[in-house]
Amino acid sequence: MVWIFGVAVMAALASLGVSPAPAGSEPLASEQQATTAPAGDEGGNGEEDAEGDEKKAKALFFDDFKDGDAKGWKEINGRWSVKDDQYVQSTHRGESRTIAGDASWTDYAVEARMMLTEGKRDAGIIARYVDDKNFYFMEVKAKAFKIQRKAKGKWHTVAEARPKPPIPHNVWLDLRFEVQGDTLRHYVNGKLKLEGKDKTHAKGKIGLRSFQQAMKYDHVRVTALAEEQEQKEGKE
Repeated sequence: MVWIFGVAVMAALASLGVSPAPAGSEPLASEQQATTAPAGDEGGNGEEDAEGDEKKAKALFFDDFKDGDAKGWKEINGRWSVKDDQYVQSTHRGESRTIAGDASWTDYAVEARMMLTEGKRDAGIIARYVDDKNFYFMEVKAKAFKIQRKAKGKWHTVAEARPKPPIPHNVWLDLRFEVQGDTLRHYVNGKLKLEGKDKTHAKGKIGLRSFQQAMKYDHVRVTALAEEQEQKEGKE
């Protein structure tokens, strides 16, 4: 279900901080199904942040796919479907991409749960999507983490690292991609893996992408970094 405001593998696994999860597993403890903000209510009811957890800022966008569809997403290529409350991309041939959100968004964090299934390449999160030739990409694959920039159709690696041990398939990962000014941050399971600088793209939508890799996504959430910071400072 989409909520949008405004115009808008066991030692190896333990070291990664991940745990296998069957398809259709329960949502993260700090999340619950979101609802659409009523007409005329800019702030909405914030129910996706509930269960007594006030640590999180209200989401600009939230989709847990419990409504069984992908309304609010524009599927550009690939084979996308909603199954067992998850957003599934089932082909591992070529590029797959789906886009959502608001073109005016600037400094924000995109969070999602992701599982690599079939294929040997990469998948991850798009931020500041302008069009098919211009965006940032938080890349995850078995033996590499990258922050990539695509500009005028050409790819450039902003930052890169190798995960130790390699990322296994069929394991849920908690991803977070922050874009703040010219600073780009790549988090996996709550840990900062990469940080880079690039000022090519200042604003844009969000998305999910893979190349020759099938995967599953769940609990896609976007928050404004300024609101997160304000909320943090208010509790100190």
